[in-house]
Amino acid sequence: MSEVDRSQWRGLLDGALLPQVPLPREADGEIVAEALKAYVDWMSKRAVAGVVVGAEVSRPDRLTLEQQDGLLTAWRDGLNGNQAVVAAVGGCVSDYESLPPAERPRRFRDDVLKQARRALKQGANALWCAPPLVGRGHDREADVIVDYYDKLAKLGAPLFVGIGTPVEPGSPYGPETIRRVLESEAVVALQVPASPAVAGLQAAFALLRREFPELPLLTVENGHTSYCLMMGAGAAMLELGACCTDTVAEMVKTHADNRYHRFHALVPTVEALSRVIYAPPAGAHVQRLLWCLELTGVLPADAAFDPVAPELPDDAREQVRTALEQLGELEPAQKRRRTEEEELDEFLTKREQQAQLESAEDGE
Repeated sequence: MSEVDRSQWRGLLDGALLPQVPLPREADGEIVAEALKAYVDWMSKRAVAGVVVGAEVSRPDRLTLEQQDGLLTAWRDGLNGNQAVVAAVGGCVSDYESLPPAERPRRFRDDVLKQARRALKQGANALWCAPPLVGRGHDREADVIVDYYDKLAKLGAPLFVGIGTPVEPGSPYGPETIRRVLESEAVVALQVPASPAVAGLQAAFALLRREFPELPLLTVENGHTSYCLMMGAGAAMLELGACCTDTVAEMVKTHADNRYHRFHALVPTVEALSRVIYAPPAGAHVQRLLWCLELTGVLPADAAFDPVAPELPDDAREQVRTALEQLGELEPAQKRRRTEEEELDEFLTKREQQAQLESAEDGE
């Protein structure tokens, strides 16, 4: 899977979930190696195309280079042979604010290249590259973007290209720039930028589907996943997929397979989980994801801590437990979960009843 083959990656990403995985830690922030091993083993048995390692949900800024290497190695060695390790590479824009504006893009690019080389050395199969937002306002921003991705492409690894906003003609991240980036065969997928506005998502998906139909579109929208799938996303790289993975993966796959009755049955479940995980305060989602993994038996209680979690109400963990029970992820509600066959029967029955009603109305 190390060679860049767009058709192979397109097949891998069709209807795929790639969870952005958190890191099991103790209360003092120490990594729990045995819990990580158990989590990797558990994920290797899930119906996912791979995982994204090193994204914000794992708090990479609190890891040494050696720990980052160890994390990638653990996932590479523990997943099954059909699953890919995608390394998230990029940097925080604020880290470069002290530099002269003209120097920021080059420093950002060089730092990301170092990250990428190190990740590939540890066995990453592909790179998810954050857009070079430090180039905002540069008088040749489009050239900065193209140069950045061109240098990454020369590393010889498949690239998931992160796109900045706005995605519209004439902007630095418009189709003209993206077309130049796609001259490299290393680019195997486009990650549609997250947007709090539905109109922004609609515009981005419409343009990218029209201009670049040959490449998979990836969504990272945890709150609007189902909508993004309906807009044209072919795969999802979600923090939410790190827990309750089977349910989230099934939702993504059923949409790709045109099994819409099942897809629409799963959407309320996944969206309800998302509302709990991403409830205020900001930044609390990592702790809630770890609690989900603990409560569902994937992680032990002493390995489910986010060292930088904001202060949460005393009943926050119980709120997560209640949500999991209501969603059927825990006993006793799990026993009441309907099978796909039962849901299909209900769907067909309702459709038949509707057809009979319409027929009766036509006969009057």
